[in-house]
Amino acid sequence: MISIKKNIALIVISGSVLILSASRAQDAKFAADNLKYSRDFYSKVHFVAVAELPQRFKYDRYQSGGSERIECDSGTYLRQHGKPWRHVDQKLLAGLPINYAENDRYLMTFARKDDWGRFGESVDKETTRKPDSWIKLVDAAFKIEVAGVKPAEKSEAEGRAQWVFEAPSENPNGVPTRFTFRKPVIDKAGNVLLHEFAGSLQLQGEKIVPGGAADQVRFGFGYMMRGPQGYEVSERVWEEIQQASEEKAASSGKGSPGSPAASSGTDTPQQSATATEPLPKE
Repeated sequence: MISIKKNIALIVISGSVLILSASRAQDAKFAADNLKYSRDFYSKVHFVAVAELPQRFKYDRYQSGGSERIECDSGTYLRQHGKPWRHVDQKLLAGLPINYAENDRYLMTFARKDDWGRFGESVDKETTRKPDSWIKLVDAAFKIEVAGVKPAEKSEAEGRAQWVFEAPSENPNGVPTRFTFRKPVIDKAGNVLLHEFAGSLQLQGEKIVPGGAADQVRFGFGYMMRGPQGYEVSERVWEEIQQASEEKAASSGKGSPGSPAASSGTDTPQQSATATEPLPKE
């Protein structure tokens, strides 16, 4: 695990110092607890990561040792659990934003996951080092110790509260490590999800260690859930479905259906979304 030991000062917003926490211990606990919550939550759903650095790629992983997919500028890598990577000539869409997995409205056929890794060309071990190293970098974002972090910002983005924590890199040449947590729109509990991560990390052998300025990473995280008619829907659409269900339950005098975290499996069919525009398929 990577240890972050140093602190930074609070930033100034709109000409005044933003006081975000009563104590350093509370800050560290908030960040550590919600990193664990995020790690556990994403392990139980179709997890999606979009990378801007070290290279552009989009990573999909199903829960419980499910199939995986990495789309990048050199094509798409796919594999079934315990099987080698295979490659198809299907490149990542140009201009995919880092918050795509969280905020865009899209769907895909749930059955497609069974095809990942069953077709395509075999790749050699040297080629597989690239997707394997990217996955290790993505996973490292959820395993960093946060005893020394301090809050840098609290604000609102896309209609939801967000908390940003920062700490200097252990590598003197590295950029600050930055965690961005955002609260689900309909979540009634106190938990928040890690939606963005940035810092300096590098792979040494089989381990991820603090890197220098040339080893910057920047990831955005989200998820997909089982929706209607054999489709999976993106996080934003899933929240719209849940919000509509909650409003319907409230108007009929029934209880709240709960937050996405309460329905974390992708195998449970849910109500259909009322879309105001066609949803793009992946």
